[in-house]
Amino acid sequence: MHGSPMSSACLALAAVVLAVSVSGPIAALNPKGASAAKLLHFNNDLTNTESQVSPFHHNSSDPYSEAVLRGSVAETQGLGVTTHLLSPGFCWVAWWPSVVAPPQSYDQWFRGMFGPPTKIATVARIFEYVLGGGDIIGEFMSAAKAAGERPSVTFRITDFQTCDLAPASNYGGLSKFLYEKTNDSSAFQNPKGFNATCCWEHKCPCVCNDGTASLILSDPAVLDDRRSLMLEILDMSVSPVDICH
Repeated sequence: MHGSPMSSACLALAAVVLAVSVSGPIAALNPKGASAAKLLHFNNDLTNTESQVSPFHHNSSDPYSEAVLRGSVAETQGLGVTTHLLSPGFCWVAWWPSVVAPPQSYDQWFRGMFGPPTKIATVARIFEYVLGGGDIIGEFMSAAKAAGERPSVTFRITDFQTCDLAPASNYGGLSKFLYEKTNDSSAFQNPKGFNATCCWEHKCPCVCNDGTASLILSDPAVLDDRRSLMLEILDMSVSPVDICH
């Protein structure tokens, strides 16, 4: 798997999903399989738990906390959720205690490149929580198990919200890898042209709205970056129902 293209990695994970789901949600879509048990997979976007007001988060500008994360899981208890999935950010910056891409190293790089963060928004507040020692994936797994749900993680391979803001305003969301990689334009040629609403400095690979995400996945360095973070999450004892998207 380490030497195969990212598409192979996704197919491998997809095969796992199919293997564990064939008697559940897939079969449930078949009228002839009406007797098969139906499974409910709930996808927790994570950033919404910080940006939205809720019973466990009274002010959208408050710092992120373990109580907010656990509350977002606990509110689904008793609703029949089989698998609770969490998306740890855009997955270009590690929102977990990463060894591959330590949050402390990212913080030092960002401040050295752009100075102190100029905009402390949802993404930045969650990243500050991780930087301070918060273990989002570990805490999520604990909360899901306490709720009687199976914890799992979704990994965003080509989420280009990392490009939505100017670099200096995207602390915790800006991809260090992509920002440095844009110096090598060979990986990011886009025959459809640049979308100014998506691409910072007309450098970011413009795949937000035109469906050309596969353009960057043809570059070995990009594949290695995506693969290394995905495999690190898989090594964290997360349920094997992981989804590439």
